[in-house]
Amino acid sequence: KDINPYQTVIKVLGAGGAGTNTIHHLTHRHVKEISTAAINTDAQDLLDIYADRKILIGREITKGLGAGGDPEIGERSAEESQDVLKTVIEGTDILFLTCGLGGGTGTGSVPYVSGLAKDQGILTVAIVTMPFSEEGIVRWENAQIGLEKLRKNVDTLMILKNDKLVELYPDLPLAEAFRSGDEILINALIGMTDMILSRGLINLDFADISAVMRDGPNAVIGLGESSSENRVEEAVRRAISHPMMKTDISGAQSVLIHVLGGPTMTMGESHRAIKLVSERLDTSARVIWGATVDERMDQTLRVLLVVSGLMEKEVRRFDVSTDRNSERPGDETDSAEAVKSLDNGRSIFDIKESILSQGSAVSPHAKPVKPLTQTTLVFYKIFEEEAVGDLKRFDRAVHLLRKTPQDRRALLDAKQSCKLLHASALMFGFDEIGQLLASIEEIMSSVQSRELEISAKILDSITLAMEMVVDLIENRSDGRGETGYIVDRLKELKIEQQESYNQDSNLNNY
Repeated sequence: KDINPYQTVIKVLGAGGAGTNTIHHLTHRHVKEISTAAINTDAQDLLDIYADRKILIGREITKGLGAGGDPEIGERSAEESQDVLKTVIEGTDILFLTCGLGGGTGTGSVPYVSGLAKDQGILTVAIVTMPFSEEGIVRWENAQIGLEKLRKNVDTLMILKNDKLVELYPDLPLAEAFRSGDEILINALIGMTDMILSRGLINLDFADISAVMRDGPNAVIGLGESSSENRVEEAVRRAISHPMMKTDISGAQSVLIHVLGGPTMTMGESHRAIKLVSERLDTSARVIWGATVDERMDQTLRVLLVVSGLMEKEVRRFDVSTDRNSERPGDETDSAEAVKSLDNGRSIFDIKESILSQGSAVSPHAKPVKPLTQTTLVFYKIFEEEAVGDLKRFDRAVHLLRKTPQDRRALLDAKQSCKLLHASALMFGFDEIGQLLASIEEIMSSVQSRELEISAKILDSITLAMEMVVDLIENRSDGRGETGYIVDRLKELKIEQQESYNQDSNLNNY
């Protein structure tokens, strides 16, 4: 007998003005495997929407005239129409909910529908937009209340901020900007559908998608594409640095990666895209990926990232501070477990001060200055953008090590982030930056292998070295040999700290 494979049922439900507009644009794409539904309390708005199914909710409450910006009316309308809503989502495997938060219908009805989906055991992903800052405190508070209700019911919550549309499309007419914002969601939906429904070179199934989505609730989407000679690297960079992403993905629990390209896309290219993303993640992160060929893409390659299991609070950006003492631990490190501060030898800070005080004096390490070509400037810009996540990860790890020197996970994070930065520096030909990073990595490896013990001096020194890396990147200068002082001092510091550590160990053996 023939085997009839089960086809995953995917539905997208949009509510309110913003949500139904997204449904309208998605339905016009004629993606056969996606079923769309538009719900609203405003009958007139629904008339102009193109969807597989349109539902006017709250007929008795609103008389088809809308919710008047009141989320409570939106929720009551959904409750009034719960029987038809249950029927609409029944039998669904993956339900995507979308709306603009802050108003009445979407903010009130979508959390209610998510509760119905939860009761039916449906994998539910909500993709919502937050109001513009200028829309006022009432809409913002309504949006926050809606978010909290959604978090209790959905498996994954993706939040898109309307303010980001201004960054993305500052010169586009308003309608076109919103349409472009919808395209981000639509391309994400189509990308995931391609993977689920086995149309790709590398296919995924419902269980794969479910594994990522259930690692929520916080998730982000990133999209990047390129048709240049370095289309893989450029598409990945744009996906990671996409304004709708704007977060450090290194702490993500799961990442879904979809690579879409034309007939010329090779297996090697898709694998390289996965590798570039994976290098930014923790080694324990779950990475699930797929690749699809679409002739319409021609020479363009697109990378879609769905990153889930993120921390709610974003770690601050690595700060290049001139006041070192403000970042050093105070009373919080006074316990027996705190970092030991050893004061033998000339500090690395003295060396930096001596470098700065020399002004234009020629260094014994001096070398000819590299000319700043247009290509080199482009490399600096790419490196600067790519380095942000790794710098945050390094900064966070050092902060944790100051409080708990025995934190092996933080130690691994510091070493891994430095290793990735080092590899990028070498790839772009930034020799001195690479030397600095290699020295930091060497020290972290020695600590990891227990040849060295974490001390305040070590942490201060590697922090300064990393700050010099940032300075060199921001100033578009790979140095003239001055960094050799720091590299040499880091080597000396490693030796003296090893000797001190060995002496302490020998004393403890008596």
